[in-house]
Amino acid sequence: MVFQLLDRDELEFPFKEASLFRDLEQDIKLLTDPEGIRSAYLKTIQTLIEQYKKACASYLIDYSLFGTTVGLDRALVRYLIWREKFKPHL
Repeated sequence: MVFQLLDRDELEFPFKEASLFRDLEQDIKLLTDPEGIRSAYLKTIQTLIEQYKKACASYLIDYSLFGTTVGLDRALVRYLIWREKFKPHL
C-alpha cells in the first residue's frame, strides 16, 4: 500500500502574493507570482497524482491520497474500511 501525504497548500495552491518557494530536498529557490503559475502548477500536481495511481495499480498496489491534517491512525482506518468493502477476499 502507498499513502501519499500532501499539504492542503500543495493541493490547492492558495498563494496570492509574490512568494519565494524553497525546495526542502535540494538547494533550489524560486521567486514567482503564484497567480501566474497556479493553473500550470495545479495541472502538474494532478497529473503527478494520476501517474502515481496508475503506476501503483499496474503493480496491484493500493494507493491512497491524504491531506496532512488527517492523522496516520485515521488514514489507516479509512484505508482498511475501503479495503474491506472493495477488495476481494483471498
